[in-house]
Amino acid sequence: MSKKSREGKDKQAPIDLKSGSFIFPDGSKYDGEYREVDGAIFRHGQGTYECVQTQTVYTGQWELDKMCGKGKIEFVSGDSYDGMWKDNQYYGQGVYTWATTERLAGEWVENCVQGLGVYYDEEKIKWTGEISKGAASIMVPRIE
Repeated sequence: MSKKSREGKDKQAPIDLKSGSFIFPDGSKYDGEYREVDGAIFRHGQGTYECVQTQTVYTGQWELDKMCGKGKIEFVSGDSYDGMWKDNQYYGQGVYTWATTERLAGEWVENCVQGLGVYYDEEKIKWTGEISKGAASIMVPRIE
């Protein structure tokens, strides 16, 4: 729903965010901001979701029940992704870190790095290269 300002430009109506905690039927938990739309509750704004089935924890921004904006997910394996999200997928600048301390940083599109990627191996050696759909053709070590 939009409103017209005095200048005649469309202006979004403010979103009425509420805060609360929810426990889902499977025992998963959400604590954070939400909004109601036509009687339904959607995670929206800043919040933390702890999933019982996958034992993952996501802390970050939500948009109509989808991870969207800045956020971090931590997996039971010790791996994590910290960066931008869109429609529940890694999308934008972000860093995936394995429990082994290896890291992959770059521009993510649909959960895969696209373009220039930077990888740090277990010895902290920095590798750079072009990545397409998550696969690197050539990675070159950069000694710093």
